[in-house]
Amino acid sequence: MIVEGIITTEDENGEMHAAPIGPHVDYAFRDWTLYPFQTSTTFANLHRTGRAVFHITDDAFLLTATVLGYGNRQLSSGQSSVDGSNEQRRSEVELKWRNLIEKARRANHEPEIGWVLESSHRYYCLQITAWDTSTPRAKGICRVVKWNRAKHSLLELAILVSRRHMTDPAIWQEEWERHCIIINKTAGTEELEALALLTSTVMP
Repeated sequence: MIVEGIITTEDENGEMHAAPIGPHVDYAFRDWTLYPFQTSTTFANLHRTGRAVFHITDDAFLLTATVLGYGNRQLSSGQSSVDGSNEQRRSEVELKWRNLIEKARRANHEPEIGWVLESSHRYYCLQITAWDTSTPRAKGICRVVKWNRAKHSLLELAILVSRRHMTDPAIWQEEWERHCIIINKTAGTEELEALALLTSTVMP
């Protein structure tokens, strides 16, 4: 199947480049294939570093801003340094939508995996294992090297809580403890707060 989302890669200076992409993925989300154009910045970065982060999001503004390229440049002051109506118009748009654009491009750099967008719902850290560059649109075979396990376990816990009355107590407790271990090992601040909410709901 094809999953639409945003991919982040790193340029030669380690800065983030974000772009929309639709990888081909199996239903278990284990086998990934990317098809970037060889003329694209995404391909150049992928070919050089061999890694990327793929993000799933329903943030319409983030998706739109990424397609338009606003997430890949420092926002201007509204004054164009290039003589041209298109550049001037772009500067005016950036100035008008500055706050939302800055919010959309917020990301954290994790040395082991790359750039992770703050507003994504889920992300997958991909490593290229093989390239086929015989056509203009390259084919990159990937494997997942890290994923956001905490978010997945939180979803499983929320479902578990909603079905507590239908589940054997021993099995329920075993699943609760298993997911809590995963969350405590891999969670950030938001995930830990969500776990605290779930815990306060089910624990005396």
